[in-house]
Amino acid sequence: MLGKLVKVTVDRPLGSYHPKHKDMYYPINYGYIEGIIAGDGEEQDAYIIGIDEPIQEFTGRVIAIIHRYDDVEEKWVVAPENSHFTKAEIMEKVEFTEKYYDSEIVMRIQEMKIIPFEESYRDDLIFMILQAKDALGRKPGLNEDLLDIKSNYFDKGGRFWIAIDENDRVIGSIGYVRVDGTNEAFIHRLFVKSAKKRKGIGSALLKIAEEDMKNNEISVAKVHLGIPKDDWFESYSFYQKHGYVEYEERYMRKLL
Repeated sequence: MLGKLVKVTVDRPLGSYHPKHKDMYYPINYGYIEGIIAGDGEEQDAYIIGIDEPIQEFTGRVIAIIHRYDDVEEKWVVAPENSHFTKAEIMEKVEFTEKYYDSEIVMRIQEMKIIPFEESYRDDLIFMILQAKDALGRKPGLNEDLLDIKSNYFDKGGRFWIAIDENDRVIGSIGYVRVDGTNEAFIHRLFVKSAKKRKGIGSALLKIAEEDMKNNEISVAKVHLGIPKDDWFESYSFYQKHGYVEYEERYMRKLL
């Protein structure tokens, strides 16, 4: 069920107390998924994270399963689409009950979260991109825009994100800049650490960038790729898989 979209009916909203154990306060929303029976014979329970107000129902993705070695049931962790939490962050949110059990958090891919760029990650970002280029068999060269992300992206109405692993190391990146006076934007610096490829990180980064563009009334996403195509087949294939079409040599675009 990891990665699946589910609907949770909330019977213990944020701010409530356990119906039997009156001293147990719920700092997050908690409920069940109709039609799915857990190991205790009851409907599957689920923690909801990433929502900071009491709710009655919620539709989101299962990002983790909490396996209890000393209980007959598992708990699912459901969060909004495009949100990312590490195991440590999940455990911090569910510790109010899981501290009473011998639990393990199971996630689909190695822990990863995507955050807006922070200056403290600049050197590690540059190091990751140089390594990614080297792994592709290309002579690593420094892109000067990476030396000042704020000026080259944020100050120009753009955005930049990095993916971070459980060791707080940069494993992916993406940015975009709006074309002045238009509803178009160019995507830049979509890289994933070579050892982390084919784990959904690039797709997650692209999805976040596209959603942000739509929220900022950008309706056309463009990307400038290298030539010859045979040397850049991974890039062309990746964007084509995500709905981008070539409109002139070296350029692809997608209507958002």
